[in-house]
Formats: sequence, structure tokens, C-alpha cells
Amino acid sequence: MAQTFEMKGRFMAFSEKCRIGMIGAGNVAQRHARVLSGFADVEIVGVTDVVAPAAEALATTLGAPAFPDAAGLLSLEPDAVYVCVPPFAHGHAEEAVLASGAALFVEKPIGVDLTVPTALAADIARRGTLTAVGHHWRYLDVVRSAAELLADRPVRLVNGVWWDKVPPVAWWVRSDRSGGPVVEQAAHVVDLARALVGDVRAVYAAGTGTPPPVPDADVDAATAATLIFASGAVGTVSSTCVLGWKQRAGLEILAEGLALFVGEDELVVRDSTGQERRIPGDPDAARVAVDRAFVDAVRGIGDDIRVPYAEALETHRVTCAIAESARTGQVVTLAAPAASPAASPAASPTASPAAVPAASPAAVPAGSAAPAGSAAPAVYAGRPATPATPTLTQPASGASPATIASPASAASPASSPASALPPMPAMPPMPAMPPMPSMPPVAPMPSAPPAPQAPPAAPWAPAPAGSTAPPEPGRPATPPIPAPRTAASPASDAQSAPAPPIPATRTEASPASDAQGAPAAATNPSTGDGGSADE
Repeated sequence: MAQTFEMKGRFMAFSEKCRIGMIGAGNVAQRHARVLSGFADVEIVGVTDVVAPAAEALATTLGAPAFPDAAGLLSLEPDAVYVCVPPFAHGHAEEAVLASGAALFVEKPIGVDLTVPTALAADIARRGTLTAVGHHWRYLDVVRSAAELLADRPVRLVNGVWWDKVPPVAWWVRSDRSGGPVVEQAAHVVDLARALVGDVRAVYAAGTGTPPPVPDADVDAATAATLIFASGAVGTVSSTCVLGWKQRAGLEILAEGLALFVGEDELVVRDSTGQERRIPGDPDAARVAVDRAFVDAVRGIGDDIRVPYAEALETHRVTCAIAESARTGQVVTLAAPAASPAASPAASPTASPAAVPAASPAAVPAGSAAPAGSAAPAVYAGRPATPATPTLTQPASGASPATIASPASAASPASSPASALPPMPAMPPMPAMPPMPSMPPVAPMPSAPPAPQAPPAAPWAPAPAGSTAPPEPGRPATPPIPAPRTAASPASDAQSAPAPPIPATRTEASPASDAQGAPAAATNPSTGDGGSADE
């Protein structure tokens, strides 16, 4: 007889297929459906979407029925349900899945703010539901390699970037629909920083205050944030959506004698030898691995869910804190949870969640429910409670910085376990700027000597006939005009002939006369200026 484990009050044989329903039929849902349909032990039983043609198209591709709503899909009692909806649409779908008793996979981000995710996290903890969130970067082989390289080196500096374009969906450019670029896109980078460096204690962010050049947009075109980690490391995260392409997305990490860049496509390593190594990544394999891990956990044959819902909420707290700080211009502090449900994934991206006991489901006797403390019941009934859900506290004007904190830990810091992280030290005050040195007095300008006075000009009078006019000072005398003459008489001949034009005078001592006497340059009609078209 096949080994079994208890789920939703029934027994699931290891030989059975995992029956999965799809809520959402957009691009991300289609990607998950393609991966899941490639697993021999998975059957997609139905699809629903608020856009009926989209649900019907995906259902037809999968050979499954389409349903008008989640209730119709859940009536088939699937073992697990994928919720792949836009950020603003989270809430009702997850509530319905939790009430049905099915396992829950949620695509990131898990909301536009903290309101819906915190309520869902409390419900998940109360029910002990098996969950996973689609942070597939945790399954990259290059992330595993980076974690191994950093295992014995303290991280000092982190720089996360997501420089990209506006995705081609109308809701993305509206902050109340997407949460903004940091929440919707850069969540992968923030989650990776938490996985490799640890929890974030405080953020300060600024946005451009102007949207990208897209109709109806109100999100910041660019955001930059400073992060302070509980480990003492500091870092930055920047995001922009003003490009027409994806320029760069990943995380730079500087540790003692080590520099790394981790992205979906590669890991770049440089150590004390000075040599740079490039290790290619495989994002497609990671997208398969995140689904494979969830299916194996649902079937009770695997234990590698690296981002359960509670862990995804911790990343979401950081991205929401960045968005809040950019809106308010204040530092936002994040208190450490009373008990971190993600201590294992955060410390090592390849480790299994601490909430799931290490016992193997294969140890369960055939034909019986798993005993207390074994892997399968722990997933569905005996998981430790999720820490109290975080809330956002906005201070009044002039009060202390805003805090996103777990109520339990915020209310009684002294009651935190000894393993809790120490409080973040207060930031030292900025030193006062020294006064600007006074400028030396400006010495008065010396008086210019008086200009020499020109001699008074003599009164003008016509020169006597036949005489030569006296020359002006500094100018050569004009030669006298010869007397006219006639054919009969040289004198009368000179009087009847027209006088020749007087040529313009020019001397080397008067260069100004060159410019004054030269003809003006013709205006070029094609350029509207005095130069040629070539200029």
C-alpha cells in the first residue's frame, strides 16, 4: 500500500496526482501553468479569471474547464491553488482558498500595502496552511553559490538595482493598483538582500515626485533608498522605470576581501586574488524549481519551500517601508519579529523553512496518519504560529520616525528572546557646519588719470578758391580737385567733364576702416543667419 499523509481530513496517496486549480490567467499564471503541466504528477483541474476570455483560453490550452469565479473552481476540491492576480486584487481569492483547506501558492507581490497581507498571514498561522510565494530567485544556483562564498565573511555594503521599463499593463503605473515599482518589481532584489545579508532594521527613501512619461501614471519614475541591516551592514536600493529596456537588475555585495554581483543571469565574483569569475545563472531552472518544491511539499515528498507566506511578508514589509519613506520623507524603522519564521531561508537560501520539522514523510507508517512531530501533519496542522502581524505606525509631526513593527515585539521589547537582534543604535547627530569665513575687504580701484584734452577745433570756414584745405590732425590732406577744361580750352574742357569718384582712403594705421568699408555679408535664406549653410 502506498504511503499516505493526512490533508484536509482525507488521505493522499503518494501515487496520486496533485490536483491544482488556477486563479488568474495572465502572463505569470500562464508561465506557472506551463511548468505545472510538464510535471507527470500534476493535474490542473480548472482555471478562473475575472476576464472570462482569458480563463477560457488558458483552460483550453490545458484541457481543463474554465469557471466564472473561485467558488466554482474550489467546488472541485483541489489539493492546491495558485493565486496569480495583480497586486490590488489580492485578498478575497486567498481567503476563499484558505477556507477550502487547500494549500496556497501566491505570486508576488502579495499586496499593494500591508493591510491585506497582514490579515492573511494571521489567518494562515491560525489554520496552519501550507503556503509558498513565488520569489523564485531563492532557487537560483548562483544564489546558492553566493551564500556559500559569504558564509564566513561579514557583509559591509549592499547595492541593489532594478533599472527597467514600464511593463505593458495599465494598472502598473498606478500606485494604488501596483504599490509602485519598488513593491512590484524590485521586491526580488529586496528579498535577495534579506536572504544573503539578513533582516533590515531601517530605511530612508526618496522618489522623484514625477511619474514616467506614460498616460495616467502617478508612480515615481525613480526611487532611491538607504537600508540599515541588523547585522550592521548598510546598503542602497534604486529603482527606475524610465527606460525602454531592462538595463540591470541584481544585487552587489561587498564583504571582507570579496565583491559579488548576483542577478538572475549570472554571478560575478572578485576576491583577493584580483581575478574576476563569471558564473552563468539559469532563471528558467529556478522558475521550475519553485513550482517543483511546492508540489513536492503538497504531496508530502519534499521539504524545500524557501519562501512561505510569512517570510514573503517580511520582504513585503521592507518594500512597503521604502514606499512609505519616499512618500513621507521620514526614516521608517522595522522592528525584528518576535520569532523569525524564515531564519533558515534567510541564513541560507538553500535551506528548508524552520517551520517544517526535519522528519521525512517516508517515515509515516503505511495506511495511517502521520504521528505528531512528523513532517506531513506539521505542514497542515502543527506549524508554529506566524509572528504577530506587522502594522505601520505613522508619527505625528515632529515625532519619532515611522515604525513598521510586529505589535508583540513593539509592545514589550524587554520580553524578546535572548536570540532577538539588538536594537539599532541611534544615529549620531549631524555636526554643525562651521561658519563661512568672512571675505577680506575689497581694495578700492585706483582712479584713472584724466584723459588728455584735445585742442579746441578751429571754426570751419570755406577755403579760398584754388587753395588746399588744411588737413585734419592725423589724416593726410585730400589733393585739390583739378580745374575743369574744355576742348577749346583746357580749363573749359575740365569744367564740362564729370568729376571722377573719389576713392575710399585706406591706411595701414586704421584697421577699423577695413571693417567699416567692407560690404556686409549676404544673409543665407536657408539658415536665417549671416553664415553659410555649412556653418
